[in-house]
Amino acid sequence: MRYCALFGVLLFVAGCSFFKPKQEIVPALKTLLDDIKLYKLEHPTTLHAGNLYEHLMWTHYAAARLFKEQSPWVDQFPFSERDKQLVMLAALLHDVGKAGRIELFNGTHGKLTYTPVTDNSGKVIRILYGHDHKEHVLAGFEYVAEAFYPYGQQRQYILSRAIPFSLQPIFTQLKISLEEQKTIAVMVGMHYDFGMMVNRGMSNEEYISRLRQYAEKVQLPVLTEKILRMCVLVHVADLMALNYVAPEPTWLFPHPEDYKAVRTIEPSAYERFGYNTDKPLKVFNALLACFHHLCNT
Repeated sequence: MRYCALFGVLLFVAGCSFFKPKQEIVPALKTLLDDIKLYKLEHPTTLHAGNLYEHLMWTHYAAARLFKEQSPWVDQFPFSERDKQLVMLAALLHDVGKAGRIELFNGTHGKLTYTPVTDNSGKVIRILYGHDHKEHVLAGFEYVAEAFYPYGQQRQYILSRAIPFSLQPIFTQLKISLEEQKTIAVMVGMHYDFGMMVNRGMSNEEYISRLRQYAEKVQLPVLTEKILRMCVLVHVADLMALNYVAPEPTWLFPHPEDYKAVRTIEPSAYERFGYNTDKPLKVFNALLACFHHLCNT
């Protein structure tokens, strides 16, 4: 009799697990990602394997991998679990400024434009866009930093249906505080610059000055080594994700099979830019030394 009762309890527990609702991503993030899926590179190059959605997903997974594998870029720094989540979210959003720009929809940019493609019913089925190098960095920063701009001066993402879309509901639904939004905005704004140091000779002082400028825009009063490290981690994940990165469960995507990106095969950009050598880490260590020097003088 006891065995029957035990069996019944186990069966009940198993049944509860079986019928437990599947955890989904928050609705506002799904809205954004579904819109981003429409964006296709007008002139694909080998530099960027995959379209915008693929690249953002790969960057998110690459950031998760950097922490999981204790990459030299992490260097046993005491990141909290929340720090890791913020880096992974910034990695997912780092190139959001390539999409949703009103000046590219209405033709007022002057050089760049979006080319929407519609089906027979007039529904937008894809949006062709081109590389803009660094303009998207500021656009993405301003999307994320919306809460810190005066009323009427905020920049909002424009959905393909010509509807303004605020990123604030994403932060609300993910329980991201205003202080955490500041850090995410700075990471998005700085995701490009470390590559400028490695490949184009931007100085340590120039990098730190740029970092301070973004921090001031969101009223982030204190810059720390942790924030600098988080910015560099997003850049490294971005570079890793110029090529396919295998999906794995994360705090944002517990079921990555539902949000995976199509695999493409390209030569490793990570190696092409020399990140398989010790040069970038030497640049990074020199940046850290300069940061501490400037903070202590």
